[in-house]
Formats: sequence, C-alpha cells, structure tokens
Amino acid sequence: MVLKWGICSIGKICSDFCSALKTLPSEGHQKFATTFYIPKTYSSYEQFAADPEIEIVYIGSAHTEHVRLSIQILKAGKHVLCEKPLADTLEDVKLVYNLAVWSRCFPLYHRIKEEITSKSIGEAQMVSARFFKKFNYCERIKTQIRGGFLLDSGIYTVQLACLVYDEDPVSIKAVGEVAESG
Repeated sequence: MVLKWGICSIGKICSDFCSALKTLPSEGHQKFATTFYIPKTYSSYEQFAADPEIEIVYIGSAHTEHVRLSIQILKAGKHVLCEKPLADTLEDVKLVYNLAVWSRCFPLYHRIKEEITSKSIGEAQMVSARFFKKFNYCERIKTQIRGGFLLDSGIYTVQLACLVYDEDPVSIKAVGEVAESG
C-alpha cells in the first residue's frame, strides 16, 4: 500500500522522519523540497490541508503548534502522525482526541506491553528512563517555547511510564537542571 504523505513543517525532526521514510520501498514516498525532492510546496497550512492528494500528515512543527495543526489537518479529513508532545494541557489534548485517537505505533511498544501484560518479566515495580545524549538545549529550543526540555524530549519517558502502568502511574519523579536562560 502506498501512502501519500504530507510533511507539515521543516524542522530537524521532519528531516529525520523523511530520512526514515527513505529506508522503506521508494514507491510513493516524498522528500523535503530540494533535499528530499518534494514535488509540491504550499504557501499556507490551509492550502496544504486542502490538497486532496495528501492522505496522511506528519506534524513536526514546534510543539506549540501541534494542537492547532492537528485539528486543522484532522478536520480536512486526513490521518495525522503528530510529533510529541501533542499538547501541554488536558483541555487541548481533548480537543484533538475528539477528532482522532492516539496510539503508540512503534512495534517495540506493543511488544513491551505484551510482556508486561503476560507478566513474563514479572510485575512492573518501577520505570527508570534516562537520556544519554548531552543537549545544548538553549540552542535547540528557544526560551520562548513553553515547556522546555520536558515537553520537547522528556515526554518520551513520561509516556513510557504511562504505557507500563496503564496510563495511571502512582507517582512520577523527574530530575533536571534549569538552564541559565531560565
């Protein structure tokens, strides 16, 4: 089955996503403008959402735009794969959720859940997750984008804990440092 992808934004994560798509059979996959040879570009998100040729959209914009763009694309009748985090408030998540249902789509997460459910590895007592990459966060995400590292990358560890504990962990503890910029 060939999917007609639309890539919403041109951030580094979108470049990584397109590079991953290139590892699949080439039929039907597109790339960024000249780097990824995209045959069509748009002057607005409205034009993009209205294109009947696009079936599924990868949203890799700044996370502060995820809710607005997800709603716009879903209302246009397209499937959405939104980069994390979807939103920074429960109200915003519900706005998007009412239009589409989120699922963890990586096969590894399905396997982890199977192992936990079958208790073949025993009963989960704790989730400990760490990032092993040093980030120069001030360069990566500007301070005006709310949520900082937790919403940009730390959300992976939070959603893993929610997967392990059926969306209802007893407690979550996080450790980090506040950047000089605040």
